[in-house]
Amino acid sequence: MKTRLGCLSHKSDSYGDFSEFLPHAEGTAARCLKLYNIVLFRLYNIGLIRLYNIGLFILYNIGLIRLYNIGLFRLYNIGLFILYNIGLFILYNIGLFRLYNIGLIRLYNIGLFILYNIGLFILYNIGLFILYNIGLFRLYNIGLFRHYNIGLFRLYNIGLFRHYNIGLFRLYNIGLFRLYNIGLFRLYNIGLFRLYY
Repeated sequence: MKTRLGCLSHKSDSYGDFSEFLPHAEGTAARCLKLYNIVLFRLYNIGLIRLYNIGLFILYNIGLIRLYNIGLFRLYNIGLFILYNIGLFILYNIGLFRLYNIGLIRLYNIGLFILYNIGLFILYNIGLFILYNIGLFRLYNIGLFRHYNIGLFRLYNIGLFRHYNIGLFRLYNIGLFRLYNIGLFRLYNIGLFRLYY
């Protein structure tokens, strides 16, 4: 897999031109903007938003803004805003922004916007908007905004914003913005924006 990133060298045959993301930048230094062995935007036993032996906003042979076993907005071997074979914005048989028998935007016996003994917007040894060996909005060796050999904003052989053989913005045989046999913006037999228990 070839990551489209033009910050490694002028002569790189393995990476595409990243300058399209930097319309006002010029030269190699502007195109490069790598994080490896830097301070700002570093992760993996380091500072904020860093990438594991990779270029600007990429992680371990993956796409833009990915973190290998790191921090913010990631779930242990899971997809973007989803948990363990579940739909977009839901968690392991749970509702929207919920985690494993927990409330809206809550995590396994934790507070608001946190995950399993972790900090704000992070998940068990995970990183920002990425999934175990994945890139920004990407899943498991796939393209940007793709999941497991699927299309843009698709999950596991599903359509746009679909997850596990479901429709647009649907979760696990559910309707639009619905969760596990629940109503719109509702959580697992709960009311609108309410929390389980």
